[in-house]
Amino acid sequence: MWAGKKNKRSEQTETPFSDVQTTKKKKKRTRWLWRLFWCLILISIPVSAYYLGISTLDELLEKTVYTNRIFTVRTVDVKTFGGITEKQVRDFLGIQEYKDNLMALDLKMYRRRLDKLSGIENYKLKRVIPDTLKVEIHGRTPLVRCLVWETDPE
Repeated sequence: MWAGKKNKRSEQTETPFSDVQTTKKKKKRTRWLWRLFWCLILISIPVSAYYLGISTLDELLEKTVYTNRIFTVRTVDVKTFGGITEKQVRDFLGIQEYKDNLMALDLKMYRRRLDKLSGIENYKLKRVIPDTLKVEIHGRTPLVRCLVWETDPE
């Protein structure tokens, strides 16, 4: 009877607490892996939503605003005060009625072009939804005028 039983403790090479330590290490490792996984998920969701949102918004604006016939420029209301004529302003801006889209016009570009003109003191560009562009230009008043007379060219 006594000879048939073996000592169970002598067969074990590890202590009973070593199983607890290895399971704690495994739990700790899996806990960090799960944290890393959720961090990656939480970062990837807003990034992908941002890129998808930008492309979708661009397509939506292109279809609903920039190519919509409702926003076609039907009138360019030009008011000039000073030495510049209405025809000069229309030719300089180059906005075509019944062809250009009011919302697709780059007003910053037109403002930069008007800033380069030396004969303009002040100007206003304004969109009036749905189909009008208002332009108001105040020309400079010259302080001195130089007149050149040609005497006999021969």
